[in-house]
Amino acid sequence: MCLGAVETRGLDVVAAPFRRIEEGTAPRPTLPPLNLDEPDFLVGNPGIQGSNLVVRLGVLLEAGLFDESLASCTDRDLCIRIAELPGVSYGVTSETTVDHFACTSRPRLSTPGSTAKREGLNCFYRKYNGRMSEDQRKEFRDRAYRYFEWTKPKAGTATGKTISSPAPPRSSAPGPAPHLIVGVIADTERLENVDGLLVDLRGLAEDPELSGLDILILENGRGRASDRSLCGLAERERMEGSRVHLVDRARHTEDASNGLVLDGGAREGRKLTIAPARTVLQSYLYAFAKHRPGAMVWIVDDDMRLDPLIAESDGQLARRRSNTAPFLQELRRRYAGGEFDIVIGTYTGAPPLPFAATVRVQLVDLAASLRWLAEQDPRAPLPDRSAENADLRSGRRDYYYDLSRKETDRLETPFWIVPA
Repeated sequence: MCLGAVETRGLDVVAAPFRRIEEGTAPRPTLPPLNLDEPDFLVGNPGIQGSNLVVRLGVLLEAGLFDESLASCTDRDLCIRIAELPGVSYGVTSETTVDHFACTSRPRLSTPGSTAKREGLNCFYRKYNGRMSEDQRKEFRDRAYRYFEWTKPKAGTATGKTISSPAPPRSSAPGPAPHLIVGVIADTERLENVDGLLVDLRGLAEDPELSGLDILILENGRGRASDRSLCGLAERERMEGSRVHLVDRARHTEDASNGLVLDGGAREGRKLTIAPARTVLQSYLYAFAKHRPGAMVWIVDDDMRLDPLIAESDGQLARRRSNTAPFLQELRRRYAGGEFDIVIGTYTGAPPLPFAATVRVQLVDLAASLRWLAEQDPRAPLPDRSAENADLRSGRRDYYYDLSRKETDRLETPFWIVPA
């Protein structure tokens, strides 16, 4: 019936009436709204659920699909985002197509006081309260309490540190040739990667514009024992003249047992994920560099090479050896001049992120913040929503990983602009 309405009336979105069934009462017909109006869904649900809604796939994709961060209220959220799309044609059918059992004798997402309903309303309110009027906010809170025993949660405490004022300029004297310490996490399942990087670093160590080069390798793999192949690789590099310092699994687990570095699962024989592994590497680099005053620390991935791809005049890509030592000398001079303490470099090759998805994540944040800002008094200070951002990040991995297949429940969750 709904597909017939789509085809004969040229519609993109169709909603049908449904019967609400409760114990001890006659079924009650519920009619969907005649129009998709955003304000109706901000305050409550005017009669659309997943059960009585049909949407063209193209429209569903353009709206961003379901927001998986919502434990409930997904239908209201989706209808708001569909209503925002230009040129979407919406219609309703006249006949009932769904029986909706709202019986209180069994658990439901909408059971008053349930965890799913409470968390769904929390997320929904955090996402949309900024674009509500004061009357709409009050109506939302009153309705949510009346039907679901929900009350507005208290905002968490932001964990970000206050940025201090810039440090005074250091001496601008050029100083001696830089000593370089390179930190690498070696994945024992991909030792061919670190093997190539070590060959490049061996050549860099011979550059007369460096006073010395140390390589600190952190083993990261599965199992409690140190990997023999990696130990052999490190020993081979030492025989070739490289100053390689290997933190193998045995050393890591011992130091973690003594509370010197993060464990991250090493004592259980687990492979460390990216953030813990980098934290451990940086801890060792910090301790290592303290005994080499003035050294520069460079952290690189094990699959990097030091001969970047360069576009020739004819557009062809060719590998060229980079002038790393003179560049480091220039960084050292500018560091001495007080310009910066940390430099984040670039590398050739595309990152493993779909460009369209990356742009959409940014646009979700921008569009939501602009709609929120439009409701503010332009003469008033910008409200600080950094605590809400901190709540969203709490207990989660980097937002970057929402673009992987493992965690997709923040793709339609906006992070708010905060006072600079």
